[in-house]
Amino acid sequence: MSGALIAPAFPLAGYLPVGLPQVMAQRSAQLREVDAAKCDARQKGQPSPCVQVLHVSLFFDGTNNHGDSDDKADPVNSSNVRRLFNASIGNDAGNDWGYYSYYIQGVGTVFKEIGEDEPSSSGLSFASGAKTAFSGE
Repeated sequence: MSGALIAPAFPLAGYLPVGLPQVMAQRSAQLREVDAAKCDARQKGQPSPCVQVLHVSLFFDGTNNHGDSDDKADPVNSSNVRRLFNASIGNDAGNDWGYYSYYIQGVGTVFKEIGEDEPSSSGLSFASGAKTAFSGE
């Protein structure tokens, strides 16, 4: 085959559902697929598979944005990314339904889970740091 392939045109309505009826229809279709997989296994005499639809949302914040401290500031100065995370379904009680949300603060901020115990200017300037957490140094 010669020549370049051109990507198909992006639909004007986009790919994501934009209204509650579309979201509910998509969720119903997912649940039907889960039920069908379980029924197929039972018909074949196999145990029912552990099938679940998962919705994972990752919220990566920008440089020098740290959600926990930004939320506690007076006045609150949380970024839009943090506000979206706070409003997401999986943030608190959605885990029972397969919704999971994770917030990752911006570079240059305190990130104790990876060994950044204090803000760093090199993290703010060059996104560097946390070498000890990943390289064993």
